[in-house]
Amino acid sequence: MKFSIHLIILNLFLAGQLFAQAADNVLLTINKEPVYTYEFLRVYEKNKDIVVDPQTKEIKEYLNLFVDFKLKLAEAKSLGLGSKLRISRLSSNKYKTQLADSYVKDEEIREELVQETYERMKSEVNASHILVLSDLNASPSDTLKAYDKISEAYNKIKMGNSFEEVAKAYSEDPSVAQNSGNLSYFSVFDMVYEFENVAYSIPVGSISKPFRTQFGYHIVKVNDKRPARGELEVSHIFVKNNPDDKAYAEKQCQEIYDKIIQGEDFAYLAGKYSR
Repeated sequence: MKFSIHLIILNLFLAGQLFAQAADNVLLTINKEPVYTYEFLRVYEKNKDIVVDPQTKEIKEYLNLFVDFKLKLAEAKSLGLGSKLRISRLSSNKYKTQLADSYVKDEEIREELVQETYERMKSEVNASHILVLSDLNASPSDTLKAYDKISEAYNKIKMGNSFEEVAKAYSEDPSVAQNSGNLSYFSVFDMVYEFENVAYSIPVGSISKPFRTQFGYHIVKVNDKRPARGELEVSHIFVKNNPDDKAYAEKQCQEIYDKIIQGEDFAYLAGKYSR
């Protein structure tokens, strides 16, 4: 949209002459709407000392800024945004919409994670894995070496080699020599989320493709899944060995056991004998 500007005073860019104008003189017109001298002078005097750029302190430069501002304001009015109240409402409504969308999305994600965790808590997974260590901050060349190694291990498995044998040959998990990569049964929160996600997502007997966690690259084989057995809370009575009587602890425990069988309170006996 085009705007016409009519400067009533030809020497507006001369500071002395500008300040000499009467306050009620028309400084310029935009689309036949007058802008008065006093309005510019008031804004100029109010802001000239807080402008960071020294050049804009010159009245010529500041006048250019003022005219530019008035043009933008006129354009806003032509688009129906002239009312401060309307602008405020539009901004407020937009902000509320963005905030609501963000909240709804966060709530949806949170609900999905809670439901996912609840479902996974119902079962336990027995899985084996192959780990090739690779720090998240490793150089591209070192990262590529780790990826090439895990890919080679994966190809060996796909060719029919035993997962356990490949694990012993390639895995950098310190426990692989003892367990051939078998991590036994685990449930939610026992592993990092990326690892847990893969283990719970593939069926029994399946072998995953290589994937990344904070520790490096993994391949997972799911050996079994079973209903969760939950957690047990236990109490115990501990009797120390007596260096002078090797049979002391065993005799003491047998006596305590007999008392429990006869109906004496476990907590009382624990407080009395446990050391």
